[in-house]
Amino acid sequence: MGDTTQTDKKPRQGHSASGARYEHGTLKTMFAVIKTGGKQHRVAEGDVITVGKLEGEAGSTVNFGEILFIGSGDDVTFGAPFVSGASVAAEIVEHARGAKVIAFKKRRRQNSKRKRGHRQDHTIVKIVGLTGASKN
Repeated sequence: MGDTTQTDKKPRQGHSASGARYEHGTLKTMFAVIKTGGKQHRVAEGDVITVGKLEGEAGSTVNFGEILFIGSGDDVTFGAPFVSGASVAAEIVEHARGAKVIAFKKRRRQNSKRKRGHRQDHTIVKIVGLTGASKN
């Protein structure tokens, strides 16, 4: 009952999930917000994320050029809409498929029903580097 060990997977107070240190509400690790596949992802170096299907073999490198935000601490750059000269390099870990989603439709009292399944293709990538434009 007096056990004070932390059993959940949440980061400690003042730390991020990657172990980077917060200081007065700002993160000290460089990160970026990228746009790919119609979605936005917040990434830092070493992160492994799942994005929509990309072309390329496992182990190859892909560059994301649509960077909406890049920086760390007080040194940040916002894009309008994208940051020029910034890019994020990532390595393709593997291609996979998502969990099956069932679309079941039934029209009651009509003896009519339809069941369709769908699995979305996606790519798992590891962020290997962030390069940002310097502030003018």
